[in-house]
Amino acid sequence: MHNTESRFDEWGEIRDVPNAWERIKTGQAIQANAGADRSRVATKVCSTCG
Repeated sequence: MHNTESRFDEWGEIRDVPNAWERIKTGQAIQANAGADRSRVATKVCSTCG
């Protein structure tokens, strides 16, 4: 959890999506399906985590 400046309670989450991390890294957008804001779409991974 290196991102200490963000409010995670406002984020969306992606859960139970097979290979989500790898798919996002290759440019596939994935819709949040859990968390506070399910309207968010992941389009890239964090440069620190990626």
